[in-house]
Amino acid sequence: MILTTSRLQLRPYLPEDEAWFTALNCNPVARQHMNGALTPEQARQRFMACLSNEDAWAITEPDGGACLGHVFIVPAGSGGDREIGFILEPAFWGRGFGSEAARAVVEYGVRKYGRVIATVDTDHAASIKVLNNAGMIFLAEEKDEHGPYLVYEASASPETGGL
Repeated sequence: MILTTSRLQLRPYLPEDEAWFTALNCNPVARQHMNGALTPEQARQRFMACLSNEDAWAITEPDGGACLGHVFIVPAGSGGDREIGFILEPAFWGRGFGSEAARAVVEYGVRKYGRVIATVDTDHAASIKVLNNAGMIFLAEEKDEHGPYLVYEASASPETGGL
């Protein structure tokens, strides 16, 4: 499944994306709000999982352009929720690409699953803005071993601020 927006193409991963994906996920700046950088082996394992996940995409410029980031939907916890997540190359921050990619994945996820959630550090204003721009609404504040975080949701249900 390829998703497109006015400026982006979200496409399934290709084996040749591994080096770029690993570099992105080993970058401590890019992953500063994602519990830190991965090791190369952790990034490789995550990449291998992305190859077989129909809900994981490389964010690229249209027509095979540069890879800008990664966006995905994964099972979250034991309650059946599906969680979206995204990470962009720092060179592409602040240009609206995160909001554009997140909006496409939220809409796809709501159509496919009926509801998606996202979690974000309480102090990560840029990602909170992305979630709001993607049509998600604040649900709760929670805390885990990494500290406090916010939970957002988007749903097909009009009662919960459906899309």
